[in-house]
Amino acid sequence: MPAGVITLYHPTETMIEKICQYIPCLMPCYVIDNSNIKNNDIIKKLISMHNVIYIDNHRNKGVAYALNQAVNLCEKNCIKWLLLMDQDSFISPANIEEMYHFAINYPQNNLGIVAASYKKSLNSKKIEEPLEVITSGSLINVQICKKIGGFLNDLFIDEVDNEFCLRLKINNYRIFKLNYVSFEHTLGNKKFNKRMITYNYTPIRYYYIIRNTLYVANKYKAYFPELYCHKCTCIKKWLKMIFYEENTLQKLIYVLQGVIDYKINRLGEYSWKKI
Repeated sequence: MPAGVITLYHPTETMIEKICQYIPCLMPCYVIDNSNIKNNDIIKKLISMHNVIYIDNHRNKGVAYALNQAVNLCEKNCIKWLLLMDQDSFISPANIEEMYHFAINYPQNNLGIVAASYKKSLNSKKIEEPLEVITSGSLINVQICKKIGGFLNDLFIDEVDNEFCLRLKINNYRIFKLNYVSFEHTLGNKKFNKRMITYNYTPIRYYYIIRNTLYVANKYKAYFPELYCHKCTCIKKWLKMIFYEENTLQKLIYVLQGVIDYKINRLGEYSWKKI
């Protein structure tokens, strides 16, 4: 079976209960804690599991940093495949096995990612080859990940997965999404409103979404012009969505900060004075 990595950031007991259902299928499972405040009961529960390697980063160092920690450990221990999971996602042991079976039986040496599907697809194809897949539910080739430089720490969070996928593509590696393999995944605090679905992210999350989407769209514009147009449309949708959420003004201020930082090429962790 593959190794796994789960990045924690102030997880709930419910999240940990779900995580513990599939952790035994990962050998080992790196649980990387980016939380500022620790829950000792949760930590004790995790480290009591025989295959868990718990790593405390003592603060939030970003998703990309945590993923690179796990990739480096896999390389050191000669582990070829690593399953990436968010703390609020769930995948069944049977589906992990399906993905791993596909990966190890793929006949060529250019397979970068095998991904599960987190929503029902209208596409009748059992297997797709998309440009991008999300981090959670992705089984990555450790050797190829290291070869192209790992995950981009400067993005911190948001678009980390998409940027990695696009870098795989321009280096002629393949990404497959198995529509017959599914997993549960949560996107923000989703609410249904009369005019649109809103995700109600925090202001600082919108900062990262806007800054990083602009960065990735422009970085890969020459390679994927159609994707550039799609990402610009997504930015417009995010901005429209904010007007149907609470704390609109504060969120728009953070969006503006994200645009400014993109323009001056200031990446990494959010560094503006807190509002």
